Amino acid sequence: MTPAEVKKAVSRITYKPGWKFYAGVLPEKGYAVCLVILTAPLLDAYGSEQTIEVNQQQVYPFAFVKQWDHDMLLHVMADLIRRVEEHEMLEWFMFDGERVNDPHKKAIMALEGDQ
Repeated sequence: MTPAEVKKAVSRITYKPGWKFYAGVLPEKGYAVCLVILTAPLLDAYGSEQTIEVNQQQVYPFAFVKQWDHDMLLHVMADLIRRVEEHEMLEWFMFDGERVNDPHKKAIMALEGDQ
């Protein structure tokens, strides 16, 4: 797919109310890359009753994107959605009021392990 085809196809994707999808081209270290992004308004799982906006993004070299068809692009976008939904499930899934697998705690522990 060309950059214009990716951008046009991504603009036609819908999911839940408020979820938005974007695609664009970024110059990155001497070669073109395709950046696909989704943003979604979600209820904060950590106590605030406010809606927060989350972002999930992925960068792909155009040497790879050029080989995509519409089915592959839809698979990529569905994977971005799945990652956001899985993250939210991990934040909200609790036993006796405690998160079973807090995705933020895992990330902090992983960073602390690098020290």
